[in-house]
Amino acid sequence: MSQNPPLLAGEDQTVTQHLIDKIERRLSFLEAQAQKIDGRYLAQVEKLATRTKDPVLAQFFRDTVRPGSIASAIDTIRFRLRAHEIVNADMALDRLGRNLEFVEQHLAQPIFRMGSKFYGDRGPRRDALTRLIDETLNELGRGTSARAVLNHIRAAPGVDIDSDGAIFWRNAQGKDRTTQFKTFQNRVSDRRKNFPQLHKKV
Repeated sequence: MSQNPPLLAGEDQTVTQHLIDKIERRLSFLEAQAQKIDGRYLAQVEKLATRTKDPVLAQFFRDTVRPGSIASAIDTIRFRLRAHEIVNADMALDRLGRNLEFVEQHLAQPIFRMGSKFYGDRGPRRDALTRLIDETLNELGRGTSARAVLNHIRAAPGVDIDSDGAIFWRNAQGKDRTTQFKTFQNRVSDRRKNFPQLHKKV
């Protein structure tokens, strides 16, 4: 079996510069969008935080989209780029993007989420049922069981649940969908993986 030849010095530099340019383009996008944050946008975030029962999560919502916090995160990533810590810079950028995406999943007028499509990032699956799961985990906590999530969404409009836990719901195109409880359990588990890891201050 043939093996790929090792990168030559010139090729290695080209790949490195490509990664740096890609990171810088994403940083520039986030920087430009952060400058668009206004009182109306911050009011959306405050409303989201106010209705969130977990105070740590509520503060996470506020801190994540604060212009100063975003600017500080971008400065740190650029410092790592200048220090040639490309992998660490890329990981930090990915973490910043995920945090912004998590907050904006629940806002009516997001300004950062469009960057995922523009830069070809894969976003989480977000149909109507998944949004209900996310909202429930936000309200009741990341460790909420699938059964408790199911009971919580019973009152949601357009959702019917039979005695076996099968869920009948309608997607954005108005088509009826059925999700069995086992599949629903897997979805809840998958959404927990996208839930930010928050640590209470001691």
